[in-house]
Amino acid sequence: MAFVPSREPQEIITATEPLKQLLKDELAKEGYEVGEVEITVGTTYEAVGEGLEAGTIDVGLIPGGTYVLYDDGAEVILTATRNGLSKDSDPRLGSDFARGARQWLQHIPTRYFAPMHFPPAHETAMAFGPEAEQMQTSFLYIQEEGEAIARF
Repeated sequence: MAFVPSREPQEIITATEPLKQLLKDELAKEGYEVGEVEITVGTTYEAVGEGLEAGTIDVGLIPGGTYVLYDDGAEVILTATRNGLSKDSDPRLGSDFARGARQWLQHIPTRYFAPMHFPPAHETAMAFGPEAEQMQTSFLYIQEEGEAIARF
């Protein structure tokens, strides 16, 4: 699993350490036996995209701009937005709070969609769920800040 260097690499590795066991446990429930889960941070955003395209990275957490450059080798299974579902958290969107999320789903087939960083506009963010589902995307409804969702 590779992350882009959006923060200090050690900070990312430390914060995501619990994902290793969570991933193994959840995949085991689905009948998959997973050995070691390695979490890395790419030296650049492009390095993670190139790794996905080359097949040397199995799971990459990348922003949309990186996906567009390397989409030949990457299949989207989860989409999450950062400040993209709330007119309160991103005033550039005006009244069309879901524009960025909608455009993503219209152009990039995605299995799961998780809103992120939406407080204090929880209800507004969750209102996008039915629209995402009409685009054949499972929407992960989050009930409270800090909730963990495991869905495989």
